[in-house]
Amino acid sequence: MTIQAVLFDLDNTLLNRNAAFRAYAAQLIRTYASYADDEQAERYTNWLIAEDRQGYTPKKQLYAEMMRTVPMRDPLTSVETLLETWFATFSAYSVTMEGAGETLHRLKASGFQLGLITNGSSRSQQAKIDQTGFRHLFDAIIVSDEVAVKKPDPAIFAIALDQLGVSPRHAAYVGDHPANDVDGAIRAGLHAVWLRGLTSGEPLSVGRYRTIDHLSELVDELGACY
Repeated sequence: MTIQAVLFDLDNTLLNRNAAFRAYAAQLIRTYASYADDEQAERYTNWLIAEDRQGYTPKKQLYAEMMRTVPMRDPLTSVETLLETWFATFSAYSVTMEGAGETLHRLKASGFQLGLITNGSSRSQQAKIDQTGFRHLFDAIIVSDEVAVKKPDPAIFAIALDQLGVSPRHAAYVGDHPANDVDGAIRAGLHAVWLRGLTSGEPLSVGRYRTIDHLSELVDELGACY
């Protein structure tokens, strides 16, 4: 089967979102929390990372819980303060996944169309895309907040493929999340490549996807299997 387009997830696929949030959470605690010593600051940081659930906890909910759990240095600090800090600064903590740039350039040079499908708010996701420096490589960028549908709904994959002018059977999707990325892509009729390592669990679509442990493996995997 000829693959004409390769589409990617963003967080924990092209960007190491786990590493970025750890650095951001540590700075957030240092800036806003009242703590006795470095050990307590580390406990608050680890608590915040756990509560974030790799980005799946809505930010307003996360910071409301932070206000209830972590003592604030300034009594005027609010949920809105923490939300604005998130939108204004988190993208600066972005960490590109090892091999991401090289892989995208190799695919582009080989004639593949490239797409990006990511769940999240337009403001935060678009800022992170800009931070990567990869925007110019993509022929289609879909952010769930902008199209009112999110992975694993097949509709969001269909929107991207329509922009690319490619049928699902001629497209592959690469992502870390077993349900949202792998199972979602397969339900939408795409070939799926699971990037293991940063997200727990396994896809339900047993035997219907390819697996890589590093983005540098992707080009050879596509060439060998599709």
